[in-house]
Amino acid sequence: MTAGVLIGTARQPRVVAVVPILWAAVGTSAALVLGITADLALAVAAVALAADVAMPRARLA
Repeated sequence: MTAGVLIGTARQPRVVAVVPILWAAVGTSAALVLGITADLALAVAAVALAADVAMPRARLA
């Protein structure tokens, strides 16, 4: 949910996205170790958030 909120906001400091991306990495590794396939969506959310952070933002007037 945090990744979705950060993607949906017009302005956010890029540094704010670091924590959800790291948490998704931890959660994804736990999902792989424990075999919980539903939690693999964390990896998808982390990739989407990282792509959103990497893209240049349009300047708001």
